This record gives sequence, structure tokens and C-alpha cells, in this order.
Amino acid sequence: MILKLKSLELCAFKGVKNGRFEFGNGTTTVTGSNGTGKSTLFTAWLWLTCDRDVDLTGNPDIRPIDAAEATPRVTAVLDIDGKTVKICKYQKRSVSKPNAEGISKISLTNSYEINDVPKTEKDFRSQLAAEGIDWDRFLALSHMDVFTSGKKEEQRKVLFEMASSKSDYDVAQITEGAIAPKQLL
Repeated sequence: MILKLKSLELCAFKGVKNGRFEFGNGTTTVTGSNGTGKSTLFTAWLWLTCDRDVDLTGNPDIRPIDAAEATPRVTAVLDIDGKTVKICKYQKRSVSKPNAEGISKISLTNSYEINDVPKTEKDFRSQLAAEGIDWDRFLALSHMDVFTSGKKEEQRKVLFEMASSKSDYDVAQITEGAIAPKQLL
């Protein structure tokens, strides 16, 4: 399975009111000074896919920094083996009526969509798993702290499972400019 991130759109997400980021076919490098949104962009991707932020905090605070009343939303367009799939996650905020002490309860609810069709979290994860996406493995391979904090046996298992379906020749062909090894008879 080959997964490519084609675009990522953020709306009312932390410090980003509206932003759309397009990714080409090659490697994309995100650069900028401190405080320009690099970690916010990565957090948006991790929140959408793994419900984490760049610090690996579960169910992170993704509400707008300016405390505006808004619905944070992250939408990604993926290419999964040549098939375009749009995934989306947004967070609704509701405030209860004040109780006798005048205290209101705030609740946050995450909602999911695939190709603009609403999904439960379970169905969202199941449908993407059926496409071949293992978000736990993705997290381990995309966030160095997750991978390096694992036991060496787990790290080896992940890496060898990824390589087991490919021959040496296949791996060499994937690497641009690589010289494929000659097959010995």
C-alpha cells in the first residue's frame, strides 16, 4: 500500500483560522522560524489520524488560540494506491446550562467523515484500516519519540515486517537513483 498526503486543510485549528497546504509528489520540507506554525501543522495531522499532538498528548487542546467560538476542523486528501480519499475530523463544543452553583459543564465531541460521509470513530478507523492504513504503525514511524521509546525487539519487528513483502531488488527500485543489485545465479 502506498499512501500519499496530497493536501491538508485547517480551519479554526489552534492559531490557524483558515489554511490549506498542498503537497507534491516528492518530499516536502516544512521550514520556518519559531512560532510560525510548523508544530501546529504536524499536530493537525496527528490529531486527525491518531488523536495526539506533537508532544504525544492524547485528546490535545486544539481550540483556537484567540478563544473564538468556532468548530476546529482538519481535512486531508490522501492518495491510497491511486485512489483519492478525503478524511475529516472536527470538534464540536457544547456548554450546559449553569447548575445551582452557576457552573456550566463544557463537553467536546469529535466527529469524523470519509469522502464527506459522516462516520463514527470506530467506522472511520475500520474503513481506513480496510484501505491498509495502520495508524498506530504510522505514528511509530512518523514520530521519532514513539519509535525510539519502544523496545528494540518491537522496533526490529516493525521494520522487518515492512521489508518482508519486498525483495532486495524492489527496495532498491523504490530508492530514487539506487542501483539495483544483480541477481546471483
